[in-house]
Amino acid sequence: MKRNDLIFVLAATVILVIAWIIFSIMQRLTTSTISETVNEQVIPINGTFDTKTMNTLSSRLAVTPIQILVAPTTAAAPTAVPTPTPVLVFIASVSATPTPLSTSSATPTPGGTK
Repeated sequence: MKRNDLIFVLAATVILVIAWIIFSIMQRLTTSTISETVNEQVIPINGTFDTKTMNTLSSRLAVTPIQILVAPTTAAAPTAVPTPTPVLVFIASVSATPTPLSTSSATPTPGGTK
């Protein structure tokens, strides 16, 4: 490479790097890093104090809630309940006609049972 070619490449590189830096700075300054939702949330608050609403709120009736407190009862120590033993029932014979279990009449009495 000749000396003139080397100077041309170095000058072109320096100009390119300077242009790159300038365009990067311009891009950073013009674009916002704040999203649209955050930008909407940062809107300044109105500095006036609404005295009409405060007077309306202070003129309301005070309501005291009724609270029924139930004191917890102290439970006694649980007692052990025995488990009933299962009872096996065997049917000796099966008949085609059912047999009545009781001989009493199923008709109601006028006065009811006493």
